[in-house]
Amino acid sequence: MAKRLLIIDDNEGYASIVARYFVAVGGYEVETACCGAEGLEKASRMKFDVVLADMMLPDMDGCDVARELERKGVESPVAILSGYEAQKVIKWGMAKSGLPGNLRRVLSKSEKLGEILVKVNGLSGDALAV
Repeated sequence: MAKRLLIIDDNEGYASIVARYFVAVGGYEVETACCGAEGLEKASRMKFDVVLADMMLPDMDGCDVARELERKGVESPVAILSGYEAQKVIKWGMAKSGLPGNLRRVLSKSEKLGEILVKVNGLSGDALAV
């Protein structure tokens, strides 16, 4: 059975490129959402093996998405995809109200798609990997 991935990113062109890559190369089934609210709704209705959320969405940030998924009892691990450095994202999340427990990775949008795929495939355990 194929793994299921939810990509939450307001840059629809980038989300489409990532989605096509994960389908073609990774064998994933992929859903996309263009804002946090839509992503939360989809994640509440469907089970995903991984949620990949952009850090800066129009209605909330990636840490807020992860925090809200955790609050709703959605057990999918979350990776944040950002143009910012991982340490800056972590500091941002800590300053707001701590990092959510379901946050497993902070990935850079500058990474090659193959590197992102490998890191998403490796999401497991309970610890945040940078």
